[in-house]
Amino acid sequence: MSEIYSASYQVGWIDIDANGHMSNSRYLDYATQTRFRCLAERGFSPDDFRRHGIGPVMFEDTLRYRSELRFLDEFTVSFEYERLDEEGRKFRVVNRFTRAGEEVAVVDARGAWFDLETRSVVVPPAKLLAALSSD
Repeated sequence: MSEIYSASYQVGWIDIDANGHMSNSRYLDYATQTRFRCLAERGFSPDDFRRHGIGPVMFEDTLRYRSELRFLDEFTVSFEYERLDEEGRKFRVVNRFTRAGEEVAVVDARGAWFDLETRSVVVPPAKLLAALSSD
């Protein structure tokens, strides 16, 4: 699995929990934001998702922390993508959070492409798979 994209962010006031560091749910939010930014910049926009009537469904998210992110810290989130079946229906994604080059957290997730009308796992459009290619 190799990185196909990364994006930079800064920890905002809204990201902070009562312990003074970035809350658990915000790691998942930034991971998701990074994935969709990647796809949009590679030619598969939110409008394409609507047109095809599909979206990702996540079966499992594992979040591992190495150190804390605090208010106004700048950080980068990378995006790695791997097909788990030949047709590309199921996938694994990994988002690595780094601050000044040091890994602070990792989100490792498994999911599938989901038809929003039939409520079933489907083969994604070729344009989506092309946007996810590491080439």
